[in-house]
Amino acid sequence: MRNRCETARTSLTTTFSQPRAGGASTAVSERTARATPWALHIPGLIAKRRGPKTAHKLSDEVLEYIDQLQALDEALRAAELSQRVLKKFGLSVHPRSIERALLRRRKKGR
Repeated sequence: MRNRCETARTSLTTTFSQPRAGGASTAVSERTARATPWALHIPGLIAKRRGPKTAHKLSDEVLEYIDQLQALDEALRAAELSQRVLKKFGLSVHPRSIERALLRRRKKGR
């Protein structure tokens, strides 16, 4: 790795050591050229958030179905609700996701 860096520096120095047409300064260009190879790799090192950011499986239709089930039987737990959602819609939803969605709806006053 060190040899590559040394080789790159040598080639950059020889490339930019000759004066440019119009008398423009080469120092800024040389710094920019040296930074460019490393700058291209920096975005790969920055951590990105993975996965969905919202409750994409629990649409309004699914939540209305869950509300209907709870209106019929208040004792239904989130685990049972997730099983019924799986049977009706074919969606595998974690029970905790259902609990959080219901809390969000209550906070919004729906």
